[in-house]
Amino acid sequence: MTSELDKTIIEKFKLPSVLEAVANTANTDLYHGPVYTDGRGEWLNCFDEGARQFDFVRAVQMLSDWFDEHAETCYFEDWSGCLVSHADMTIGVNNDYYEYFEIDRKKIANILLGRELAHHV
Repeated sequence: MTSELDKTIIEKFKLPSVLEAVANTANTDLYHGPVYTDGRGEWLNCFDEGARQFDFVRAVQMLSDWFDEHAETCYFEDWSGCLVSHADMTIGVNNDYYEYFEIDRKKIANILLGRELAHHV
């Protein structure tokens, strides 16, 4: 179920390409140390002329703002593979056979960003 859930979350909560690039650079910064870029976002060596250190704090704030606006709690139906809001949950279904799994902002961030970066968002 996890890979099916992950695919469903990735499809529903697609990061804009700019934020995807920010998240990728932030993950690199987390795992490999400071990242330096030029004005266009191209990676440089820290000693290169015009190199600026990647602003991790600003990146986290941008990602956090997006998650605050777009990643509301939803529910995964195990029998259908669909994500539904609380209002859309099937009423009168015998829950002995079917289950809903709550997917909160933290879980969505873990899937989209990876556990380490999601911890900061």
